[in-house]
Amino acid sequence: MENTEYLYKTKPNYVFMVFMIAGAGFFIFLSSLGDPIKSNNIAAIIILIIFYLFALGCLSLALAFKVYYLTQTELIITIPIIFYKRVIMLGDIKNLSDQDVKVDLDPKSFVRNDTLIGHKVIVLLNDGKKIQLSSLQIGKYKDFRKNLRSAIINQGRKAHQ
Repeated sequence: MENTEYLYKTKPNYVFMVFMIAGAGFFIFLSSLGDPIKSNNIAAIIILIIFYLFALGCLSLALAFKVYYLTQTELIITIPIIFYKRVIMLGDIKNLSDQDVKVDLDPKSFVRNDTLIGHKVIVLLNDGKKIQLSSLQIGKYKDFRKNLRSAIINQGRKAHQ
């Protein structure tokens, strides 16, 4: 894609990616501290496997970042590492809604203690499918959301003319 084709291009949230890669490194480091294979300790081998699974999960989250391209007529979602591309026509978008992403810090208590960790836009398509765009994965999320809303409004004006 050329730079002149799109109105807005997102960048991945590098802070999120650094934390995921650091988390993977941490779990790999923890698993390298012991030598459970030689000791034939089943519990140590299970813990080692769990640490490796956490490391693999962190790496997969870091490498599966998405890049969003916004043109005058479509929203393009790509995952560059696996060459994934999905094109959504702006005319196919029925509605956008904003939601806060919250986590209950103490789920055992009787009173909810929600902490805001991010935002997301839910894109409702004409065929009933939903796509969620999270601020945890998109750098400059507010600019992207604003440009997406204005592009959808402009597309709606062009359709009515």
